[in-house]
Amino acid sequence: EDEQKTEYSQSNHLMWWKLRGGSKRGLPDNWKPPTEIIKMKYSDWVKKAKDVNHKQDSTEKPHWYFRINGCGNGHTCGQS
Repeated sequence: EDEQKTEYSQSNHLMWWKLRGGSKRGLPDNWKPPTEIIKMKYSDWVKKAKDVNHKQDSTEKPHWYFRINGCGNGHTCGQS
């Protein structure tokens, strides 16, 4: 089972973002992306997704957004 690109967020507040040209120019010095790109197997993601979905008030719990088109078949699981 291959690992795929997965976005991790500390809450369910996923924001779409992209640094143009990889530059933080114009952003505050302490700015951090709202999500982190990690690698994860689908079976691991399913376990986490089911666990979060069965909790009350899961909005402030960690969330993982599995990106099935993120890598594989010769594509890399890079940071973007």
